[in-house]
Amino acid sequence: MTYRRYSKYSIENPRVWAIGQDKDAPLEVPQLIQLLKNYGIRKGNLLDMGCGVGSHVYEFSKKGFEARGEDADPAKITFAQERWPELDFGVGDMRKLDAVKRYGAILCINSILVFNETNQEVLQTLKNFHRALKKKGLLIVEMSNPFHYIKDKSFKETFVDRGKDRRAFGLKVDYEEDVNPDRQTMISKRTFYRLDNEKKVGVFRKETRMFFPQELQFFLEQAGFSVEGIFGGIGGRKGLRGARRILAVGRKK
Repeated sequence: MTYRRYSKYSIENPRVWAIGQDKDAPLEVPQLIQLLKNYGIRKGNLLDMGCGVGSHVYEFSKKGFEARGEDADPAKITFAQERWPELDFGVGDMRKLDAVKRYGAILCINSILVFNETNQEVLQTLKNFHRALKKKGLLIVEMSNPFHYIKDKSFKETFVDRGKDRRAFGLKVDYEEDVNPDRQTMISKRTFYRLDNEKKVGVFRKETRMFFPQELQFFLEQAGFSVEGIFGGIGGRKGLRGARRILAVGRKK
């Protein structure tokens, strides 16, 4: 397994990711728990695939779930293990997941699925999730909604991020973004600069797939899931119209 090393800076500083995840997880996990309850899962074990620095695993564990987190980035997993040595983390690639344990639920949120580049990779990953679930287990996947960029014209080609998350590390970030229509992908390049002297300290580049709702449903069904619903917003309560995010719920038959 090879982790895609987009940026030496971001690899060596996993705490950069913790600011955002620590802020989002306490808000998102209660919504995800309610969504699980809506489909009959109140407790039990779950896997957070692409867990990053582990903030969601921590919040689920506080709520009584037996949560495991896996991520392809060893530095993020080491960071999570150092913060919460009592919790269950491991390095793992969704394309090669071969879980011994069977889970009641698998989460693949924060646009992790979009790192599958080909149709074969998408289907392989979803089949891996299907095998790793218990009978009637749930898969929740979440990502950006392409229709939001089309309808609301919110896509920005270049901009500078000087938000407080960045300032906490004395940084600013220049964004360059584009869409490749031939590959149906979004391309994002982020260049990190120090605020005090404008010195460049790292570059983060990624190209990720865009999924339209019916396309996502097709892949889930091909992998053996019944699609319980496709929603906008991480809580699964909003319609897709105008929503920035897509959330899909699949159930293992």
